[in-house]
Amino acid sequence: MFYQRYLSLSAVLGLLSVSIHSHASVIKPEGTLIAQASQRTEDAKCPDLPGSKDFDVIVFGDEVPGVMASLKVKRELRLRGQKSRVALITEGEVDKGIGGHLVRGGLAYLDRNQVPVHLRSKYGIFGTPNRLYQEFLRHGRVKTIALDRKAIAQSFKRTLQLHDVDVIGNVELEAAHSAGMQLCSLTVNGQTYRATQFIDASQSGELAEVSGVEVMKGLGALGFPDSTLSTGLVLELYGVTIEDLKRVEARLIQRFLDPKDSTAQRWLAIASGNNPSKRQDMLQTLLDQNRNPKLLYQATSDSADVRSLAFSIAIHGRLGREYDLKTSGFLFDRANIAVFPDRLSLNALLFYANAEQARQLSKSGAKPTTEMLAIANEIKALFERFGIPDVKIMDELYVRHAGQIANPLDELSATLMTAGGLPAPTALGTFGYHLDDRGGIEGLDERIEQSSLQHLNFRKLPVFNYGFRHALPKERRNLSVLGPASGFGGLGTTAGRIVEMNVGVGEGLAIAIAIAIAEGRTLQSIGNLEVRKSMGYNPAIYGFQTGSFQAIFSLERELRSIDYEETYLQQAQTFLIQGNFKEAARVLSRAIALEPQNANTYYLRGKSLFSLRLWDYARSDFTDAIRLNPTLTDALIYRGYVNLFDDNYNQAIDDFKQVLQRDGTEQNAQLGQALALSFQKSATTGHAWYEDALPWLTQTISEQPKFATAHIIRGIALAKSGDLDAARADFEKAITLHKAQGDQLAIANTQRIFKNLVN
Repeated sequence: MFYQRYLSLSAVLGLLSVSIHSHASVIKPEGTLIAQASQRTEDAKCPDLPGSKDFDVIVFGDEVPGVMASLKVKRELRLRGQKSRVALITEGEVDKGIGGHLVRGGLAYLDRNQVPVHLRSKYGIFGTPNRLYQEFLRHGRVKTIALDRKAIAQSFKRTLQLHDVDVIGNVELEAAHSAGMQLCSLTVNGQTYRATQFIDASQSGELAEVSGVEVMKGLGALGFPDSTLSTGLVLELYGVTIEDLKRVEARLIQRFLDPKDSTAQRWLAIASGNNPSKRQDMLQTLLDQNRNPKLLYQATSDSADVRSLAFSIAIHGRLGREYDLKTSGFLFDRANIAVFPDRLSLNALLFYANAEQARQLSKSGAKPTTEMLAIANEIKALFERFGIPDVKIMDELYVRHAGQIANPLDELSATLMTAGGLPAPTALGTFGYHLDDRGGIEGLDERIEQSSLQHLNFRKLPVFNYGFRHALPKERRNLSVLGPASGFGGLGTTAGRIVEMNVGVGEGLAIAIAIAIAEGRTLQSIGNLEVRKSMGYNPAIYGFQTGSFQAIFSLERELRSIDYEETYLQQAQTFLIQGNFKEAARVLSRAIALEPQNANTYYLRGKSLFSLRLWDYARSDFTDAIRLNPTLTDALIYRGYVNLFDDNYNQAIDDFKQVLQRDGTEQNAQLGQALALSFQKSATTGHAWYEDALPWLTQTISEQPKFATAHIIRGIALAKSGDLDAARADFEKAITLHKAQGDQLAIANTQRIFKNLVN
C-alpha cells in the first residue's frame, strides 16, 4: 500500500490557470498533462502499397460481434461526416452463411444476460440488452432464446449489402504489416488490404497474433498454458418435439433405475467408469426431491434445458466411453435446446482439445476432425434408434477459447468481474453470467484441492459492468480484439466469451473507432466515459461485488501471483508522479472495486479527479474518504478546494474552518479560506477579488516566505492588477522554491501558468 501525498497541494495548485466568470476573475484548474481531444496520432507512417485495396475499417473474422460492430462503425462514421469504407474479411465459408459459430456452427441456444433474482423486479429476467444486441435479436427473429441460423444468415447478407459493407470470405490470412505501433495492412490470398483501424473478431485473435501482438497460450495466465475450454459441435434433430424428447428421456430414466435391465446397467457401469461413487452421483441426477423423474425443463417457448444425465449415460454407455471429457475425448453433456417449429437444436456434444489443438482448429475454419465426426455420427445413429427421424451435424465447431491477448490496455479479469467490474459512471453496460468452464479446465481442480481454496465458494454468479478497453492490445494503437480473445486475464474468458456481452463491447468499440478516425486520435486515447456520452442512451448499470469475489480474488492471486489491489495502487503511484491523472483515476477505480473500504484510495482518486476538473466525482470521493477516515485532513482540504473552484463558497469556507479547528497553522487551509472569502465577496459586490487578496497574500508570504503556492496566487493577483514585473518576480520565486524541492512537475506548470497570464 502507499499512503503518502504523491502530489503536494502546491503541485496541484500549480495546475491552475485563470478563467473569467461573469462576476469575477477566479482561479480554475487548467487540465491534465495527458493528451486531450486534439491529440494526433503519433505512429510511424504506413508506406504506400501499390495494388492494395484501402478501407477506413477492416473487421477480420465474421463472428457475430464483429458483424454487428461493422454495421455500427459504418453508421457512426457517417454520422460524423466521415468516409465509411468498411470491409468484413473472413476465413469462413460465407457461402454457407455469415455469422461464425452461431450460423455455420448452428449454436442456436443463445446464452443471455442473467439478472440475479433480487434485481429482477427492476430489470427483468434478462435485463435490457444493449441496443446493438437488440438489433441482432431482430435480425435473427429471436423470441427469447432460439436463434434461427437460416434467418440470421439471410438477414446479415441483406443488411451488409444495404450498408455497403464489403464482405470478403473464404480467404487465408497470409501476413500483416505494421509500422511502429500501427497496424497498416493485411494480406489474404495474395491481395493486400489497408485500413486506418482494424477489428480482430476471430475466436483466436489470429490477426492480432500475426501482427505481432503477444497472445497467451491456453490459460497460461493461470499457470495452465496447455489447457483450454472444450469445443462444441451442435446437433439438429428434425421431426421431433420437446414432448417426444421427454418421452424418450422418461423411458431411459426408468431403465437406469431398473436393476433387472442388464443393458441399461451395463451402460451405467461404462459411463461411470465402474466407479460406485460416480455411479451413485449419476443416478441421483435422474430424480427430483420428490423422487419423480427429472425431465428436461422448458422455461421459455423457444428453449429447454436437460437436467438429468439420462441421455449422457445412454450415449456414453452405448459408445463404450466413460462420461469424462479427458478420458473419452468427448462428453455428451446435459443439453441446452433451442426450439424451432421444424427442429430442435442441441448444444451438448463437447470435445477435448488442448490449447494448441484449439488454436489450430480455430485457424482452420473450425472444421471438426475425422475423429470428431465419427463420434458425432455414432450419436446421430443412436438418436435415430431412439426414434428421431433425422439428425443433422453442423458444419463448424464452437471453439470457446483459443487464446487471449496477453497485454490488454485495461484487463477485465475474473477478479474484477466478481468485484462488480468497472465503475458505474464509466460503464457501457452490465452483464451477468457464470464463470462457465463447461467441460472443466485441465489442472484447475487439482490445484484447488491442494490448497485452502477448496473451502471457498466459486459458484456465485458474477454481475459486472464492462467497457471496451479490455479489447485493446498495448502493442498496436489501431487494432482491437473483440471476442473470447480479448483481455480477460485467463479465467475471465469463461464469462467474457459470451456473444451478448461482446456485441455490447462492439457497440462501444465502434463508437470509439469512429471518434478516433474523425478526430485523428489513437484508439487508446479514448476512454469509456467519452464513449458512454456518445451512445445516445443510458444503459442499465447495476454491477456489484458478488459472493464469489473473495474466492476468485484468492484463486487468481495464488495462480497468477498477482495481488490486484496492490498492483493497481502501484500503477496509480506511477501515473500520479507522471501527472497522468486520467490513468491514475482508472486504476484507482479498480482498487476501489476490490476494496471499497480503503479511505486512502478514495482520497487518491479524488485528487486525480480534482486535476481532471470533475468536481462532482472528486467531491464524492473526498467525502467517502472522510467518512471512512474522519482524521484524513488532506481529504477535507481538497474537498474545500473542490467547493471553492465549483463556486460553493460557503461549503468551502466550512471545510477549511474544520481543518483550521484541528490545526490553526495549516497553510493550505489558511490560503483556501482566504480565497473563498475573497471570491464570495467578489461574487456579491462585483469587486475584483485580487484587490482584496493582495494585502493578505503579502502578509502570508511575509510570515511564510517558502510557501510557493502563495507566491503563485499573488503572482496571478498582481498580473490581474496590471503589475506584470512584480508578478514575474513572484513566479520566479515559486519556481526557485520548486527547484529546491526537486518538483519538476510543479516547475513546468508554474511556467505554463505565467505564460498563459501574459499571452
